[in-house]
Amino acid sequence: MWSNIKSFFSKKPSYPEEDLSPDFEQQVKHAISLIEVGEDIDSDEDFLNYLVSNGIARKEAVEILLFLPIAFVRHWLSTVKWPDSYLEYVDSKRTNKRKYSETKSYQIIWQVTSDYFQDNPKNDTVFKIGTRSAEFNAINKLMWDNPDSNLEKVTVSKTIIMR
Repeated sequence: MWSNIKSFFSKKPSYPEEDLSPDFEQQVKHAISLIEVGEDIDSDEDFLNYLVSNGIARKEAVEILLFLPIAFVRHWLSTVKWPDSYLEYVDSKRTNKRKYSETKSYQIIWQVTSDYFQDNPKNDTVFKIGTRSAEFNAINKLMWDNPDSNLEKVTVSKTIIMR
């Protein structure tokens, strides 16, 4: 009996990105190419629907929606002091602290975006994707409100991701 109770309480939480399709890396690359040729999309819902309607599985599209802008802005504004973890909002009573380095979908997206940024990235695409990031929008407002600010001295707080 005690082993059953122990296993119940010691079970690691299951995260949606752990069950990604084997071709998730290709879907991320496809998403970037779709964004390169597509028009600007304002809402997250429209962005998600755009990815899905162009052949990206919904579960993977959600991960791309969440983490692609974060990865892009971290490459784009590489001198900013970025936290190594984020908060994942579960419900009004629970928020989980997660590390980017332990999030499978983010790690795959990070590798794809690292390769993308090494291959002479297109400014328009970097802007389209990076500006979808809440971090970019906060930093942009800070810089506009404080024109004498130094980007290298900016420290960003943990992002809260709502699934």
